[in-house]
Amino acid sequence: MKTRIYLFALLLLTFSSCSRTDNSFYNKVLGDFSNKSYFIALDIRSNDYKGRVIIENNDLYKCLNETKGWDKTIYHSKLLKILVHRRTLNVEKTDLIKWKFIKVKDVNNVYFRASKGVNSFIADYFIGTLFKYNVNEEEMYAVINQLFYWKIPVRFDSITGELILDN
Repeated sequence: MKTRIYLFALLLLTFSSCSRTDNSFYNKVLGDFSNKSYFIALDIRSNDYKGRVIIENNDLYKCLNETKGWDKTIYHSKLLKILVHRRTLNVEKTDLIKWKFIKVKDVNNVYFRASKGVNSFIADYFIGTLFKYNVNEEEMYAVINQLFYWKIPVRFDSITGELILDN
């Protein structure tokens, strides 16, 4: 009987701990509405595109505020659910260029470097916290996407305009 109780308690703890998630990364990036806010990477569905994009948080908020009427509280709540559960954001009838959505393409070099691990990846693309810029834009966008997947915040510096890591 004791064995069953322990087993039940163990299973209960296992399942309850799996349902908890640390949202500190998402809260950080979703809470930044500065001029050069953190990049968000997510899947979208629009009239003319379905796939992965990156966009600065402030630009995404402005888009969803204007097109869907979301205030900052609703925006944070809905985006948090979308990002945590890796769902697709529906942005039909939205001008992707106007709102600065950037399509992310698969770049083999980024996948190869990511397979070596986070530290090696960062060393390949950054000098300290500053992006090296020895790659084309397509690869840079894929790097931003990969870093978001690893929950590493990235943004353009508001003073220099350089892409930086922000831990």
